[in-house]
Amino acid sequence: MLRVFVWQNLPQRQLRTLIHRFATKEAAKLKQGSSEFYVWRVRRLKAVAVFEKRFGGVPAIFKMRKMTVLKSYYINNGVYLWPTSTLITTK
Repeated sequence: MLRVFVWQNLPQRQLRTLIHRFATKEAAKLKQGSSEFYVWRVRRLKAVAVFEKRFGGVPAIFKMRKMTVLKSYYINNGVYLWPTSTLITTK
């Protein structure tokens, strides 16, 4: 897929942001009762696989087939779900 090829060449920070966005879209579509949530779930899981292969270390919540419903997939209870200290700064 062309999309996955593009993801394989994204910097770590951009790929991480995409995963956050896919998780947010998936949750919103699921809440609406739209079957479109599945598209976002597949994208999220593929992006997570690419990230894990290139950089390793993805929080468990993003790897789950069915994610826990949260208000935000960036910060939960004042704590970042994906700490910025885990970012590799070389890319």
